[in-house]
Amino acid sequence: MNTFDDIIGYQTEKGEIMRLADAWKNPQKYRALGVEIPRAVLLYGEPGVGKTLFANALIEASGLPCLTCRKNSSDGAFVAAIAQTFTDAAESSPSIVFLDDMDKFAEDNLQQDSNKEEFATVQSCMERVREQNVFVVATANDICNLPASLMREGRFGRRVLLTVPGRGDAERIIAHYLHGKNVTSDVTAEMLAVILDGCSCAVLESVVNEAGLSAGYEGQTEIGRAHLIRAVLRVLMHATKKNADPCVRTYAAYHEAGHALTALALGRRVGLVSIFGSGERGGVCTVADSEHPSRDMADYLDKTVIALGGKAAIEVRFGQADVGCHRDLDIVVEQLRPVMTKCCAAGFAYGYDHDSWEGRQAPLRVERISDKLYATIEECCNRAKAVLTARRPLLDAVAEALLQNDALLEDDLSRLVAAYPVET
Repeated sequence: MNTFDDIIGYQTEKGEIMRLADAWKNPQKYRALGVEIPRAVLLYGEPGVGKTLFANALIEASGLPCLTCRKNSSDGAFVAAIAQTFTDAAESSPSIVFLDDMDKFAEDNLQQDSNKEEFATVQSCMERVREQNVFVVATANDICNLPASLMREGRFGRRVLLTVPGRGDAERIIAHYLHGKNVTSDVTAEMLAVILDGCSCAVLESVVNEAGLSAGYEGQTEIGRAHLIRAVLRVLMHATKKNADPCVRTYAAYHEAGHALTALALGRRVGLVSIFGSGERGGVCTVADSEHPSRDMADYLDKTVIALGGKAAIEVRFGQADVGCHRDLDIVVEQLRPVMTKCCAAGFAYGYDHDSWEGRQAPLRVERISDKLYATIEECCNRAKAVLTARRPLLDAVAEALLQNDALLEDDLSRLVAAYPVET
């Protein structure tokens, strides 16, 4: 059985690693072609995307003995441990050194000084064993602060980025985790893939497992939708609290309904909307990104409209400002400002030079950018209010359904949308 069969999806990344494993396992056929076999590979990406799983598959497929090095001692002792690991690997060659979480080898003040002794030791050891058939596999969450000398060709020039799974891969991964479990007929992998769009493999596994724990605690023989909803809220949003205050619940219901309906109006899929929360008001709405996002200014403006949908809903329903939308506004500014300033997506007049050029900005540039930014946000909020005003009966119906059921899934929203068509 192929050691990569346990990895679902990631076909391009698997192909890259499988070629490397073959080169390490069968070096003679490559040397017969007169080519140099890569000595090292760095697998990097955010936590939970399967870097260690890929590394273990590569090591197993190569058939070579492996010595693992991960930080588990103080700095001085750890530097010695790195050197000893490479010495032992050379004595056992051909072999592999696995540097797990290499970006954690030296964590203090990396942004100011990436040339730490730990990284210098890895670099010198790689050079020392270069001709001794010692190969190196490393994993890292963040490579921004690793020294350039370690990242160059001949060292970790070969790098494989692992990202969160796409929608199709996520659905297959969830189906794998659901396989062999008793689930109700209305639970599907597609349903969960939409809810958990953009989540890591570790999160997908945790949600399914948490749902099973919830069902088991209740003495149920099957995992149902309610168990999965609670699992998503607990794992993804840490949302476990049901606010009993009727006023707060009503505000939360309209706020989250506003997010959901603006997203649906702009062609997005809404996997879950709930008035359970972890904050003072609480409530969540998961919006799946487009399967083929354009990443142009129009896309960012649509996301801004969706983010402001909660604020707009409160204004449409109650005629007053939503004082619980500060996090939404933070997200909006965080998304829009760099697109306008660094990418000049709103025009070059709103571009902004790097901070080091602070003293050379054009007169009033900062004020001009701020005026444009907040005018754009105001326009997006007005768009959201127009969408919800046109769907006012539907807004009320979704809010009422949330007050009755606490949470709605995509098919629940679809039924409500069908029952309250928008008048044109």
